[in-house]
Amino acid sequence: GAKADPDPHGEALLAKDPMEEAARLAGLMERHGREDVESQMLVLDVMLRRRRVLPALRALSRVLSAAREAGAGRAPPAGLLRRVVDMEALMREAPPAGGAAAAAAEQLALLLGGRTAAEYVDSVVAQPGTMPLALRLDAARVMHARGEGARGVGLLGPEALEGLGVRVGVAVEVCGALRGELGDEGAAFAFEAACKERFPRANAWGGASAADYVSPRCLLPPPEEDAGGLADMAPGGGEEKREENGD
Repeated sequence: GAKADPDPHGEALLAKDPMEEAARLAGLMERHGREDVESQMLVLDVMLRRRRVLPALRALSRVLSAAREAGAGRAPPAGLLRRVVDMEALMREAPPAGGAAAAAAEQLALLLGGRTAAEYVDSVVAQPGTMPLALRLDAARVMHARGEGARGVGLLGPEALEGLGVRVGVAVEVCGALRGELGDEGAAFAFEAACKERFPRANAWGGASAADYVSPRCLLPPPEEDAGGLADMAPGGGEEKREENGD
């Protein structure tokens, strides 16, 4: 028969160190998901949180390589800009021991095309037409952190909703970021108004109603003949009708 679950309520799992578990899973993704951008982004995130420079650098290399192979001219994956900035900061704060520090710095510069993290971000932002909404939000957060909040908010205007592939969930996150961490209520109001036009039935902006899911036929009044038929079925209704017809 089937084996009993040794931890049916997850108590043993909760007792484990979350970062150690994340590192274990990252190791699996590092070995078996080398060509997958999202998997390597997760590995990169874990290594940055663990402050492991060399493994993080390897993951960043795989992310950029997989992104290039996914299609020439395509924008970097969302979240990469912040991680590139974090990578550069980590190398300053906790450089690898010995001669590995210089080699790591050289490799990072090579991955970024000879640019600093700030220059790499600026090179991506210089082509806003190729930036999907999630990447625009990533860039806006990076710019806000370096004191260029107005420039970052400028990437999140209503025009950011143009084109295909814009997801409601990302648009909701942008609205929240504009009102919260980016601190621009006016931009949030304008973006939300554009969202209501782009996604008129999205629950996030109160656009959906029960009528959207009911056939219009169900909302029409019943035909007159139906009303008569129901009257015939009422107690005594049939007898009155037969008397009128002389039956």
